[in-house]
Amino acid sequence: MLNFEKLFTPVWDTDIVYDESLMMLFDENGVAKAPLLFQPIQIIGVTDSKGENTYEENVDYTIKGRELRLTENSRIFAFKREDFFLDEEIEGRSFPMFDKHLRFSEGDFLISRQIAVTYTCKKANVKAFARNWRIRFCQILFQNCATVKN
Repeated sequence: MLNFEKLFTPVWDTDIVYDESLMMLFDENGVAKAPLLFQPIQIIGVTDSKGENTYEENVDYTIKGRELRLTENSRIFAFKREDFFLDEEIEGRSFPMFDKHLRFSEGDFLISRQIAVTYTCKKANVKAFARNWRIRFCQILFQNCATVKN
């Protein structure tokens, strides 16, 4: 059951981040990973997006700095870049970007494959939150764009 009081607590106003959504993505070296917004002190729990399945540290994932990385035999789903940057258009589900087509979804294609991470962290301030969010967004966007251009 969702606890709206916890979910609507601003992340910069607490030392516990509840259910941060992550989408795991394989990098160019074959490592499936995703960055957390803040440096975790302790992972409290990792579940699927519906909260039905719980994943275990060192079995399904490891933590390295701010990154959550999947283990070789992890039960957590990870996307490949090819899942988003397509050679051919999917009508109504992609749009042209450079020499590829970028896939998008309004259904559960993305959401059902995300995980929710709850962890403790040092209480942040609004500036640090905004800076980390912008850095995270730009890293994801420009890393993908650089991949497409090559």
